[in-house]
Amino acid sequence: MIESNTREKILKKASDLFYSQGFNNTGMDEITRIVGVKKPALYYHFESKNSLGLAYIEYRSTILFEMLESLLKKAKTFDQYLSYWSTSLIMLAKRDEFFGCPFTAFSSELDIAERNYFAKTLRSVETEWLSFQERAFIKFYGKSNQTKRIADKILIVHTGCVMLYRASRDLKYLKQLKSGFAEVALDAHNLTNLPTKKI
Repeated sequence: MIESNTREKILKKASDLFYSQGFNNTGMDEITRIVGVKKPALYYHFESKNSLGLAYIEYRSTILFEMLESLLKKAKTFDQYLSYWSTSLIMLAKRDEFFGCPFTAFSSELDIAERNYFAKTLRSVETEWLSFQERAFIKFYGKSNQTKRIADKILIVHTGCVMLYRASRDLKYLKQLKSGFAEVALDAHNLTNLPTKKI
């Protein structure tokens, strides 16, 4: 039980650091100091910084998909789902808890060798992310040959706005995300040429 708690504590603190200040800007010494453990304990649970990085990606993906699942369950329309999402990010940013897309930010820091090490896990998150957006679209509009196109548009709009926010910390980019998502929702409605499916 103690071992499990120590591992979770290391992962949570490291996740906060990797997300807020970057993977490359966070050293193992800093993690041990903030967590309050010795290096042997850190390496007992995570054999290298890269293995901790893998756990970080999985941890952040769990947080992300739990949030999206909650928003999708609450939404009555596709537009509302996307609006809830952008509003949530704005609220998190105002509380200094949102720093852009953790996966894109993480990937952008990697050199070629590291990219190969993390590629499979990052690709898996992207695939699951797109699949989730397709499922959200299908929930409100049913199956369509436009499903993948809309999911791709959400990815492009989201990534552009949230990474501009990460670089600048200017809320205007998250407000642009909200309007960009509204355009995607309108596009989705027009492409399907169907009324929103009742829940």
